[in-house]
Amino acid sequence: MSTSTSRLNNNDNPDQEASRLYGITPPESQKSAVLHRKLHQNPRHVVASQGHFLQLSNGQEILAACDSPPVASNLIRIQHALVKQMQEVSYCHSHFYATRAAEDLAKLLADSTQGEMAYVFSVSSGSEAMEAALKMAHQYYLEKPNPEPERIHFISRHCSYHGSTLGALAASGHAARRAPFEPVLATSCSQVSPCYAYRNMDLGTDHTASYLKRLEAELDAEFQRIGPRAVAVFIIEPIVGAALGCVPPVAGYCAAIRQICDKYGALLIFDEVMCGVGRTGPEPTARFPQPLHAWQDPLIGVVPDIQTIGKGLGGGYMPVAAMLASRRVGRALERGTGAFVHGQTYQSHPLACKAALAAQKIILQENFVANVRKQGLLLDLGVAMGLHELGLQSPFNISLYPGTGSADGHRGDHILLAPAYTVTSDEIRHIVETLTAVVTKLFENLFDSGRFGEERIWDENRIMLHIDSFVATGTSK
Repeated sequence: MSTSTSRLNNNDNPDQEASRLYGITPPESQKSAVLHRKLHQNPRHVVASQGHFLQLSNGQEILAACDSPPVASNLIRIQHALVKQMQEVSYCHSHFYATRAAEDLAKLLADSTQGEMAYVFSVSSGSEAMEAALKMAHQYYLEKPNPEPERIHFISRHCSYHGSTLGALAASGHAARRAPFEPVLATSCSQVSPCYAYRNMDLGTDHTASYLKRLEAELDAEFQRIGPRAVAVFIIEPIVGAALGCVPPVAGYCAAIRQICDKYGALLIFDEVMCGVGRTGPEPTARFPQPLHAWQDPLIGVVPDIQTIGKGLGGGYMPVAAMLASRRVGRALERGTGAFVHGQTYQSHPLACKAALAAQKIILQENFVANVRKQGLLLDLGVAMGLHELGLQSPFNISLYPGTGSADGHRGDHILLAPAYTVTSDEIRHIVETLTAVVTKLFENLFDSGRFGEERIWDENRIMLHIDSFVATGTSK
């Protein structure tokens, strides 16, 4: 691994200023035609990947602690599966044709829920899956035996993120991400408080039961405010991802919201795009001895009506996500028009489905979710854009996922760790040790710059007090 370090002189250039504060190498001067996420800074170029490491064009090797495919890079079994699929059927339009890859993936996913989710609609991204889920919910109310077309309102939670497309963004409660597009977002969405004990439960006067009662009362009041027969769905991430920093609910929360949805006849949608397909290491039970979905963990313990999954579904090999619908929701459409009024050119794409099928078979056959639980407990023993950028520099060579908005939608930094499901104990220790070094170095730079006045905090535990949250993916406990 590379150990070289660059030092740059400070001037008024923002990139140079970032370098001075965080040790960030300035972007390459060559103009890119790609519309990157940052228009004034070219990202580092990856030229190869193997296992859990990325090799950059400058020779660095980066341990992918937050952006690694669940089953690691360049697995021969997945490569062979994709080549075979390309030789058989590389594409056909799902409006007219079906493929074995799409059928087999749908069956695997339905079987993984013990038949609770009986219908699978595969697409290319989590945002697309959420759009499909919202439309499925609306169509359900139009076509159920006793139609309720007046149910057009969606409730979600503050500090939530369900996708970048306009419908999914309207259903999100992430204030900073909504702000630029607020004028064009649908107004048939509202938010209630998240289940976020870290910030919202008063440890001096609250206990879990009283905090849970407050959340129940708030959601019930929102149903009453909108009109009990006007609400179509309540949408949550059962374990919140980037919007809050891997936050699980308090015990009993999901059962309580399930009860409220049932009370008013609304559907419950679980967005498991980030936390699903094994990412949070759900605990096995007698009913689900090899759980794949976050809702199968006893902490969640309830079945949604509609579910979205993505990110880890394709193992990092193809862009693929899916919407899963319960038997009740799907049968309403079967007995109604007999069609889902929604479709995309690349839905059920045979290559994407084959990659997802191969990845999920490996995850299940090798029982990688058990390793997620094991290594997640190690991460739980350990400790935002500055950490991400500094971590990519030598001598750290680690990728960290930065996030913000966990305090009020704008303020509150956090970082996520989401290594491959196959990560080893030694790599976990390396991640934690390197993260600690990155945090220490970042605050050294900030203190040296005068950002925190004269006080210098070198004690590791006290430094952590300045970090909003450091909850690790890989354990939902």
